[in-house]
Amino acid sequence: MANYNIELKKRNTANTGWDSLYPITQAANVVMQDGKSVEQKVSEHLAETASTVKNGHVQLNDAVNSTSTTTAATANAVKKAYDKAEQAFTQASDGKTQVATAITGKGVSATGGDTFSQLATKIGQINTGVTPAGTAVAGDVLASKTFINSGGTVLTGTMVNRGAITITPSATDQNITAGYHSGAGKVSAVVVPAANVLTGTTIAGTAGTMVNRSGGWHIGTFIGNNPTVGTLIKPPAGYYDGATDSYVYVKSNDLIPENIKQGLNIFGVTGTLPPADIQTIWFSDWAAIPLVRGQTQTGSVNFNVSNNNPADWLGSNKVISIYSNKGYDNAVVTDLPVNLTGINKVGVLMKCNGDCYFIASTNKMGEYTEYDAMLKIAYTTSEVTNTSTFMKLVKLDVSALSGYYYIRLHAYQPSTYSAVDVRLGGFIMK
Repeated sequence: MANYNIELKKRNTANTGWDSLYPITQAANVVMQDGKSVEQKVSEHLAETASTVKNGHVQLNDAVNSTSTTTAATANAVKKAYDKAEQAFTQASDGKTQVATAITGKGVSATGGDTFSQLATKIGQINTGVTPAGTAVAGDVLASKTFINSGGTVLTGTMVNRGAITITPSATDQNITAGYHSGAGKVSAVVVPAANVLTGTTIAGTAGTMVNRSGGWHIGTFIGNNPTVGTLIKPPAGYYDGATDSYVYVKSNDLIPENIKQGLNIFGVTGTLPPADIQTIWFSDWAAIPLVRGQTQTGSVNFNVSNNNPADWLGSNKVISIYSNKGYDNAVVTDLPVNLTGINKVGVLMKCNGDCYFIASTNKMGEYTEYDAMLKIAYTTSEVTNTSTFMKLVKLDVSALSGYYYIRLHAYQPSTYSAVDVRLGGFIMK
């Protein structure tokens, strides 16, 4: 059966021609040769999507970073990609030119037209002037740190990190442990008193100041006399080795033979002072003190000792005679000062036929007018002529005095009187 296309025509209203009339129908009612309606064919066609293996509808995509295989790039997207490629090419070309210039500067000819492979080969041809010859081993490198030896092998160090350590000096050697030291470690300071180190010797940087007194003579300091051990002398500070002859002494200008009683030896000095002018005076503890001539003008002082027993001084024995012409002053005095601290009275056993002065004074050779404490003694006529009271005890008040004083007894007679004669038995202190 044959298929025909139907065309309907109608005379136009002007009756000048024919108008074509197309019948209105639905696509579903129009059947294609394969038996499918036009509607089916259109639907199938619209559902066909283009891919890399078949034709179909394609959606345009303006992105330049899409990875889709079912959309198509627009001309704008292609232009953007082209511009980026052109820019990358230019930068790569410029970079190659800079690398080539640097290689040429190292003595190997290169151009920007060389490929990257060629440039890499030429870099390897540069002569650095260094021949790999590393000699470090693991023990030379800090632990956990890596290094490459001359053979190109990567190795890890084994040297122990000691950090900052402190070493305390002692009488023996202190070992320094092998390993890495940060530089902040230290050896503790040694404090050495310079006065305890001999001059000329340096210990831990401290120069000694102790004087070496080994050998020679050195002036000491007199401390005093000890009844048990003797004279105490403090040596000057310094070092004495105990082997070389060293001497410590104190100097006294008064330690001479003429100041020492004849027959006595004091520190090797033998006395030559004759005993003729010395009489013993007694105190309450019966300790002997030398009595010597004091102020002497016109007259005499005689030491005529007939009895040293104080119990006999009240008798008729003449012990010491002091005779002064009228108008003159003669005296006897203790050769050494006496400590009057805590003493109330000092007594003298005596007889005087004129004016006598019993004195305590710091002046050994003073006259009767020089004193710290004084008692004037005047006997009555009956006392002078009475032989039964040859001696009497006269007391001098010294309670106001403290320290050492000389005790003097003066016979002085004013010029209007006759000479004075004193008989002295001794002094008593209590």
